[in-house]
Amino acid sequence: MSRQGRAAGRGGVWTAAVATVVSVASASVGLLAAPAVAYPPAQVYSAGNNVYGQLGDGRAPTPSGVFVSASYFPISVKAVAGGGVSAYALRADGTVWAWGRNDYGQLGNGTTVDSHTPVQVPGLTEVKAVAGGGVSAYALRADGTVWAWGRNDYGQLGNGTTVDSHTPVQVPGLTEVKAVAGGGVSAYALRADGTVWAWGRNDYGQLGNGTTVDSHTPVQVPGLTEVKAISAGCWTGYALRDDGSVWAWGHNAYGQLGNGGTANALAPAQVPGLPKVTLIAGGRWAGYAKGADGTLWSWGANWHSQLGDGQTYTSRPTPGRVTENGIDQSKVTALASSGDSAYALLSDGTVLAWGRNDLGQLGLGVPSERFLPNLVQNLPASVVAIAAAGDAAYAVLADRTVWAWGRGDLGQLGDGALTTSYDPVPVPGLPGGAAAVGGGGFSGYLIVDQIPGAPPVNSDG
Repeated sequence: MSRQGRAAGRGGVWTAAVATVVSVASASVGLLAAPAVAYPPAQVYSAGNNVYGQLGDGRAPTPSGVFVSASYFPISVKAVAGGGVSAYALRADGTVWAWGRNDYGQLGNGTTVDSHTPVQVPGLTEVKAVAGGGVSAYALRADGTVWAWGRNDYGQLGNGTTVDSHTPVQVPGLTEVKAVAGGGVSAYALRADGTVWAWGRNDYGQLGNGTTVDSHTPVQVPGLTEVKAISAGCWTGYALRDDGSVWAWGHNAYGQLGNGGTANALAPAQVPGLPKVTLIAGGRWAGYAKGADGTLWSWGANWHSQLGDGQTYTSRPTPGRVTENGIDQSKVTALASSGDSAYALLSDGTVLAWGRNDLGQLGLGVPSERFLPNLVQNLPASVVAIAAAGDAAYAVLADRTVWAWGRGDLGQLGDGALTTSYDPVPVPGLPGGAAAVGGGGFSGYLIVDQIPGAPPVNSDG
């Protein structure tokens, strides 16, 4: 097993994660069929950086090299989201709990005091999804409304002001929302009628409304109808329509809009040259798509070979095929990206990876970059879920064990060693099976349930 005693490259510098569509982790991922008994409630386990208490175990600033339980949740957790150096848990009762850094009120509990253990975000009920966006947070309620809290200097809370809010405020004018993407200082909402709405920072045209003026309330992204999925890169928005076309807008210095140029786009334009698309993902400076014909496509920045096209550090402003490299791309069921590395989960339980690899992000046993997709090595071929964050990657297997690889100097791999691993390593010490996995900043998060050997809470069925 290849390990490295000290992380190279970026050291301890934290880089804000790009926007992700809520929710980051879902308890429905990889669950085994459960008998008709009530088991102990599913809990959050975390590992890695803990300087602001983002592990939720009450031991800040001490990092943890193994996955430890956040403070006990008496009601099962069904989703967990990492937002830089804060974290959020959605319980089965529809309430939201938060912990970690709170300098802008991103914990939503009415204070700006960091919390090393979970605290309830007041006033939120019937929440069905939650996302952390750097130092702001978003919740989607069952009634289709969106609520936000935390930093608001660019109007990213969408409530008509630029004043930070230490408690949740409703984003006005949004109804029947079915998905939210929140990250950095802009946010997006997909409504049930297939329209897309955006608010917050707009200096690169990332709101897609034809201007570069920030908006403190949601504005409709014009020209987009029948949208079924949204994603976001860094200052860039992507939309997938029902007809399989992909549209992009915003920052384009590296060709990440895929429209053949490098000028920013203030309004959505169709990404040309793609087949009918079924999956999209926005990387930091690149875009990815899977066609209905089973092909993988990429465009944008390529300085770490994250396009997977065999080219060495040559960015591409138009879509091109991700090279098959002997692998049947029609088996791809999910795409993920973190930093300058990309991942694809295949239906046969294997994982593809390509791009940046100086910290073992690709799990290939060596730190050299790969210009083409390669199978992650020494990983059991039964993966059902993947996640990546902060130069580390995680996989949940069908038996609900967890494996991790990549950067580990802060303990984020959870294997007990504060070192980087170029190979996947099993995560030890979990009292039950992992139902979901997610990451935020340089910490990893798991939802663990159905504790083996523990008696049911009741046997009434």
